[in-house]
Amino acid sequence: MKVLVKWKLSLILPALVLTVFAIMITGHFSGEELSSLGKTASIRNGVITYLNSADISFSTPKTYSRYFLDSTTSWATRYLKESNMQFLALAPEQNVAQEIFVLTNVSTTPGEVVLQGGDPKDKRQPKADFMTVTSLSDASEEERQLLMDWMTVRLTYEEDFKEATDMQMEYAEIGGNTFLITSYSREASNYKEFDGVLDYVTIINGYCIESRCYVMSDSPLSRADYEDAGRNMFDPLMENMVAGDATNTGKDSAEGTWLAKLANFSFSMWVLLIPLVYILICGVTYIGKANRIVGKKHETVGWFGDGGTGWHEDVLSLSISKGILGFFSVLIILHHLTQKVGASEAGIVSLLETFGVGFVGAFFFFSGYGLFTSYKSKKDYLKGFFRKRFPAILIPSYIIIVIFMILGSKAPL
Repeated sequence: MKVLVKWKLSLILPALVLTVFAIMITGHFSGEELSSLGKTASIRNGVITYLNSADISFSTPKTYSRYFLDSTTSWATRYLKESNMQFLALAPEQNVAQEIFVLTNVSTTPGEVVLQGGDPKDKRQPKADFMTVTSLSDASEEERQLLMDWMTVRLTYEEDFKEATDMQMEYAEIGGNTFLITSYSREASNYKEFDGVLDYVTIINGYCIESRCYVMSDSPLSRADYEDAGRNMFDPLMENMVAGDATNTGKDSAEGTWLAKLANFSFSMWVLLIPLVYILICGVTYIGKANRIVGKKHETVGWFGDGGTGWHEDVLSLSISKGILGFFSVLIILHHLTQKVGASEAGIVSLLETFGVGFVGAFFFFSGYGLFTSYKSKKDYLKGFFRKRFPAILIPSYIIIVIFMILGSKAPL
């Protein structure tokens, strides 16, 4: 019986090299999103993003995923285009979001902003025109009131959401800029989602910028649930909103260390399918075609054969069951990685997100089967069983725990 692929160093090394090469091709640092519409750079407590279309820089939390209009993530690109949005930042748990809009300026006069509503018959479109100069801080009281009226209509009748409730507005100075801050609650029209929203609007260098920040929940939110915590979370982000490209200033001093770069590195998870396939095919055996006697005639057995021919003489032999055990152990790892990064970021591997229970069940079955078979076939199998097994399990576990404790204490927030 012929083994198609054996466990040997000459095959393991090429598989590892191929995996590393694929990671190098698909990998990038989270602070270096590839986009022709802007760029990002890590700072001590977050990330500074520069948006070309409005010539502004703003801050987002370091752990968030960030998407431009030309993102390679299809759902994000579609959402940005449908919402007429320029940028999206999303928390790892996908329960907090920051959206950046550059509101349309119909004025042709440099330094002047004119926000104009659309179809007068469409109640979702603002009707008032708001005019000011380069900065919102220079606006008159009348112009500020017009902006409040304009944003009230814009936020009250959002597409895909029911009418906004409990809306409150105020002007505030944050980081040298004047912001119109609107807090309100909203409920999605077609699915179960309730948001507590803090909407920040300002005018910087002749561009009207809206930063819509919100917390998502599957149950209604009261103002006490999101306002104070939201202001503490989002106000510091607004302090870093400035005109021009600020990605080269205020960089984190630890940004250049290998540990900081490693913490911000990500790659396409389909790469991990390479070792998975290798594990699956290792140990697969094939005996080829053979003859068998059917009555008085000799007959050629086909590729899959029977009667001791074909792929496996024993479908649950020790080598085969160990290969399957390794296969499901890798699937369990991929399942947890998919849960960690989120299905939206995992690509084709996202299919594994909901099958964790099945993978663990199969792993325990083949593990138990191997133990039972060894117990039945090997004399004195249980003699010294725990003495041999515990070190093989506990020592690697403690080593990994210590490594994670060290890296966790030194990794940047």
